[in-house]
Amino acid sequence: MQRGDDEARWSTSRAARIEGYVVSISSGPLEAANCFCRRDIHIMLATRPDAPSREQVVLEVTPRMETTKEWTLETLKRELTGRRVRFEGWLFFDALHAGESENTAPGRANNWRATAWELHPITNMEILK
Repeated sequence: MQRGDDEARWSTSRAARIEGYVVSISSGPLEAANCFCRRDIHIMLATRPDAPSREQVVLEVTPRMETTKEWTLETLKRELTGRRVRFEGWLFFDALHAGESENTAPGRANNWRATAWELHPITNMEILK
């Protein structure tokens, strides 16, 4: 959550682990990466459960992981929302959202996330409390 331009902070060739409070969980839009037929699940994570969107990080469960791990939208909402959770997955810089991220476009009115970096896809999760 360190402030400042983070575009070159990490590498998309690396995995990562992050933990925090799950603020919200929702279904993502239809995208070309999923052949416009299935949706990713978006998990918004922050350092506290009531953090504003500008302080939240996006993590995504892909349709394949949803099926393999039985991580359905309903189950994840019920089990994770408001809880402290540790996630593992692959780093992804979502350049399409760099202009809506506080670290790469500080102070813009339309910012809805802390960073354009995501954990996408999530490969493992552990509820801490």
